[in-house]
Amino acid sequence: MSTPDIIIVFNPSAKGGKSKKIFDDYINFLTKTDTEYDLWTSTGNNDSLLLQKKLDLANYGKLSVIGGDGTLNMVINAIGDREINVHLIPSGSGNDFAKMIYKMIEYPSIYNLVIADPPTAKEVDTWSCNNHRFINIFGVGFDGSLVHRMAEKTYNIPTKLKYWLAIFNQLFTYRSQSYFINNIEKQLFMVAVANGQIYGGDFRIAPKADCSDGLLEVIQIKKIWTPLRIFYLPILQAGKHLKLKITERSEDGELHISSDKNILGQLDGEPISGKRFEIKYARKVKILS
Repeated sequence: MSTPDIIIVFNPSAKGGKSKKIFDDYINFLTKTDTEYDLWTSTGNNDSLLLQKKLDLANYGKLSVIGGDGTLNMVINAIGDREINVHLIPSGSGNDFAKMIYKMIEYPSIYNLVIADPPTAKEVDTWSCNNHRFINIFGVGFDGSLVHRMAEKTYNIPTKLKYWLAIFNQLFTYRSQSYFINNIEKQLFMVAVANGQIYGGDFRIAPKADCSDGLLEVIQIKKIWTPLRIFYLPILQAGKHLKLKITERSEDGELHISSDKNILGQLDGEPISGKRFEIKYARKVKILS
């Protein structure tokens, strides 16, 4: 029996389980167009390694991702250096990186990308942080602490509400930290190392980022007096912070971040921690667009 050209990677827990409707719609589309596929469902435990083993068994040409930014991150790590077209079907709470690929998220048009002949794809940079790859953003400081805080809480409320509640809590309790950025010590509120423009679903933290130019957009936000944080929040959300005195912007192809203390960070919305992070270019991947 021949291997289908398409494998679907589905995260049933994405968007609080609401990704199931998009999954069903996509399966109906494939059925109606007589398109064969294999299915791999996320378990939430060692997903990257398990998917890697699945991909070792067959030579798929396309991989449809039904999930959010965390699922896409898992896929990027699982495919490694394989040549495979990634078909992004945004089904998470934020869908941050999808906003770099699609001008509008229109599902029928997105489904059709997988059967287009010839396929059209955008080559997108991926990056490595301590040998773990990311495609949208790596961050330390405020947003790193925020992601860790959210991972510790299990409130049975919508993800968006949970996220904003955590933001307002952190605004008044988070303490800025001293970091060495390429061996230069700085006291910072946060550092965003961005391949994409948006994260957290709403925040245009790196509005000038280009995900295909081989460079990262590095946004450093200086220490902010706590009562002023609520004032700066909507400015950061709208992407109008680049000319402010609290902001330092640069473009880099490699970055080193370290501290004497443990650093809380996030990779595409997934928590990560350590005392030193080495960030460098990994490779380009093709995303159907």
